[in-house]
Amino acid sequence: MENEIKLRDYFAGKVLEGIHANFEMWTAICMDRGNCTKDKQNDSVEDYVAQQCYKMADAMLKERKQ
Repeated sequence: MENEIKLRDYFAGKVLEGIHANFEMWTAICMDRGNCTKDKQNDSVEDYVAQQCYKMADAMLKERKQ
């Protein structure tokens, strides 16, 4: 079951899909990276986008519990 996709991964994937489908969103996230990434020195844009996708997935899971 190690390779089983979790709901959190599914939600993050859907967020990523939405970001890639919206150029303005992609641009805004890329511009925001320098301020909000976990590791300002080493994180790439891709690292930051992944962080944001999982952050949104976590918020979705939190809301789902209510």
